[in-house]
Amino acid sequence: MDVSTTSFSPTQAILACILLVLLLSWFFIFTALAIRDYVMKKVEWEDIPTPTSPIQASGVLHNTEHHNFVEMAASAKQQERANAE
Repeated sequence: MDVSTTSFSPTQAILACILLVLLLSWFFIFTALAIRDYVMKKVEWEDIPTPTSPIQASGVLHNTEHHNFVEMAASAKQQERANAE
């Protein structure tokens, strides 16, 4: 019984090595580009301003906009009722 212990043919092994080299080179190239961009901007976490108070989910502006919308809808309904009568 002649059983081969390798699961790849020589052509498949060469192709797998080429694909592995391409994948690793892609990884290193884009890692270097990301690091270069970070270093060129010289971003330091201490320099980034942080807000002193938390951001509110709903502000005063949203409440007034809602109030104005409700008023416009109510006046439109009143005008429709006046036109219907």
